[in-house]
Amino acid sequence: MGRNPRSTVIALNWPYRLPDELASGTCASGKYPPDWWFPRSGDALGRERAQHMCRSCPALAACRAYVDACDSELRGIWAATTREEREQQRLAKGRERRRAARKAGDAA
Repeated sequence: MGRNPRSTVIALNWPYRLPDELASGTCASGKYPPDWWFPRSGDALGRERAQHMCRSCPALAACRAYVDACDSELRGIWAATTREEREQQRLAKGRERRRAARKAGDAA
């Protein structure tokens, strides 16, 4: 299987575009092919492999914080989540903030 063109750009700069706290991450270690973090659509085995590796990563908490603070749409697996999962989490957080704001307004 050929190299994923999206991950080739990352691989050329990896880990230099990442914040310092993520440079110790499994994905930035250079031990594994960069393509592993960018599984193709429908590649359930690739997705599961990357998510499994992320869950045991020493930089997982920092990666989650980076993902939460990131204002651009990240491709690939980050903090053991897919882009779709991160979008669902973002929407759920927005709903929770609106619910809390309504509750605070009702209490006032």
